Amino acid sequence: MAARRLVALPRHRPVDIDIHEIPANPAKGEPTHWHADFHFACWAEESRISIQPEEIVAFAWLPSADLSTSRLAASVAAI
Repeated sequence: MAARRLVALPRHRPVDIDIHEIPANPAKGEPTHWHADFHFACWAEESRISIQPEEIVAFAWLPSADLSTSRLAASVAAI
């Protein structure tokens, strides 16, 4: 993420951790394995974003009520 100023919220720890199984990918030589997504809440003055396209399927700024799971939405809303 590219921003003039990026500030982690006071908790300094993930607001959610999503652990899920990734299927084998023979093209990349990867066996089935577990993957963890650590979700952090931050505040940014700008919304100019630099992503790694081969790793990102979609990107959006969302209000907490529109987050992917009710657990994540509740964690962010509580901050």
